[in-house]
Amino acid sequence: MGVRELAAISSVVNVEHFKTGDIMIYENEQNSSIYLVVGGKIAIYKDYGAPEQIQKVILGPGSFLGELSLFTRQAPNATCIAVEPTEAYVLRHSHFQGIMRIYPQIGINLCRFFTLKLRQLSY
Repeated sequence: MGVRELAAISSVVNVEHFKTGDIMIYENEQNSSIYLVVGGKIAIYKDYGAPEQIQKVILGPGSFLGELSLFTRQAPNATCIAVEPTEAYVLRHSHFQGIMRIYPQIGINLCRFFTLKLRQLSY
């Protein structure tokens, strides 16, 4: 992305802090935001709180959460919990839509990025 696009994104991103144990994203509850983990660690659970809950992975700085919901508006398929104090940059869907109207290249670049990410996971 160019400097203009990055500046536009940075103007609407919120910096949020989560304490250990804070739930950042709830499985099956609407949340159309993308989170970029800047510091800390997040555990991803399937069926959190149920006897059959499964911890899928722990993510750290540089990881993204919620990227598919940002595009599809579908409820997340996992619960994300801070396992240590965590800082994340959060971009809400409404802000993302507004920026894409002005800078459509942002959407194109994000689609490329996530396509490459999905390709890596499929091999």
